[in-house]
Amino acid sequence: GLNGRLYWYAVSPLHHFIFEGMLRRIAGKA
Repeated sequence: GLNGRLYWYAVSPLHHFIFEGMLRRIAGKA
């Protein structure tokens, strides 16, 4: 539905930011 789509658009950048941060942490430890 529209609500689900709006929610995804709102949260997607946040997930991307968190995912990138996790990758950087793992890469930094290696």
